[in-house]
Amino acid sequence: MRGDGTASPRARDDTRARSRFRPGTRRWALLSLLVASALILPALGHKDLWIDEADSVYFAQHAWPALWFDLCDPHPPAYYALLKLAMALGGTNEFAVRLPSALAGILAVAVLVRLTRELRWLEPGWVPARARLAQAKHVPQPTPERTLPWLPAALLAVSPLHVWYAQEARMYALVALLGLGVAVFAVRLMRSWRARDAAAYLACASAALLADQSALLVLLPVALFSILRARRHHPGVMGRWIALHAAVLLPFALWSWRAGAITRLSPGTLYPLTMARLTLERWAETIAANRWVIGVAPGLTAVAVAATVLWARRARRRQAASRQTQASPRSRWGAWTIMCLYGVGTLASVLPRLYTLKRLVVSLLPYALIAVAWAIARLGVRRLVLGIALVCSLTLSAFAAWSIPKDPWRAALLAIAPYVGPAESLWVDELAVPIVEYYSPMGTKVRPWRAGDATAPATSHPAQGRLWLVAQATRYRNLFHLYPALDGLAPDWSGTWPGIEIRAYDAARLGPDVLRPQTAIPDWLRGWPSPLDEACQAP
Repeated sequence: MRGDGTASPRARDDTRARSRFRPGTRRWALLSLLVASALILPALGHKDLWIDEADSVYFAQHAWPALWFDLCDPHPPAYYALLKLAMALGGTNEFAVRLPSALAGILAVAVLVRLTRELRWLEPGWVPARARLAQAKHVPQPTPERTLPWLPAALLAVSPLHVWYAQEARMYALVALLGLGVAVFAVRLMRSWRARDAAAYLACASAALLADQSALLVLLPVALFSILRARRHHPGVMGRWIALHAAVLLPFALWSWRAGAITRLSPGTLYPLTMARLTLERWAETIAANRWVIGVAPGLTAVAVAATVLWARRARRRQAASRQTQASPRSRWGAWTIMCLYGVGTLASVLPRLYTLKRLVVSLLPYALIAVAWAIARLGVRRLVLGIALVCSLTLSAFAAWSIPKDPWRAALLAIAPYVGPAESLWVDELAVPIVEYYSPMGTKVRPWRAGDATAPATSHPAQGRLWLVAQATRYRNLFHLYPALDGLAPDWSGTWPGIEIRAYDAARLGPDVLRPQTAIPDWLRGWPSPLDEACQAP
């Protein structure tokens, strides 16, 4: 309120926004929160932890100075600090350690509703104001447009990718929530600069960056857009934005300097790039071994493109006949492209593959769904079709939450527990030591089986009893592959589970060269960060 008794432009904008935020939208937003809670919370303790989640618990159990500065982990420590506080209150069971991520995932739905409101995308069709005024007198509006403001949040609430990572004891749901907070306060600052909004922006952005570097996928576009917009429209504000983003980087820079994060960089710590390269190499091998893919895949792609073109033309003729929209052909093609990508992405997000790549886009998902909501409005999708899409996504999310398993470490360790004697030697892949210690019912001391010191089992295994070897068995890592001589020996006990391989050998039958690696160990495997190290320096 100004001194003359009139409302400021910012206050008038907020009043108009509240008047356009209809009660029906509030009800749909509340329903989205309830659906997200129903999908995420009940299944938190349903599945075993997997290796990365056990690492989170292991890191969170460190003392505070070690947690902040001595972890050998590619991720910053803010999430582990939050998890440490949560574990002090709720314990270390599966439900308790996943609860912070679950709450972050549910709150992200609410914050996306707020972002939609801040963006003022509450007018019919989410079209530019000039086009909307031109259509107002002549074109009846499509039916679903009244409910469009809640649509991004509803899509997020039933997204399989969002639900999956909200049920994981990792930092990605928290980064998505903080990134949405950054976007909300950025929009508010672009409308009118306020100190409290700037402080909230600084807090959200700094916390997101200290939780995971993938927050840069949101922070960098917001920073560039805000600075360029200020330079074009408000030159005097550009300096404020630059100073604000410098302050955002300061906590992360101080932590990096104090923890020596820059000196830890190696092919192992840059594991997303390494795993992406290995994935491409495996794809190339698969295509080379199955040459029919080269002929069939382009044909299927051509059929899909042709079907999309025919569908789009039919929809365009139907829309032209009903005169429900006057969107340009270019925008219609863009909307159809977005819808196709949304359908393919939703189906692909259910498959338990490429998790390393999926987790990088978790923080970008809310903004992609805003684009999907825009495409739905632009195409005038009927309410029945929209409902079917939401129900399908909901079904896929429930299926992923309850039916797609994680690595069954509990079952594997319970299977070998009756056979492992207290005096026998148990060597465990160093990456799996935290998960084995979390689930193991045995009293046997666990020894780390390291890729960088692959000869240790040969020099330290007992002369009698059995030698147990527990390996993470994935497409990227299985330490048994370093010892091909073991394949010629019949183990006393063996078992395989998804992502896990365990063997036991009579120590008296193992010659001196059997447990020495006969395969060259690649540098990226030697440098892979081990959760057991301090500051990535092996003890």
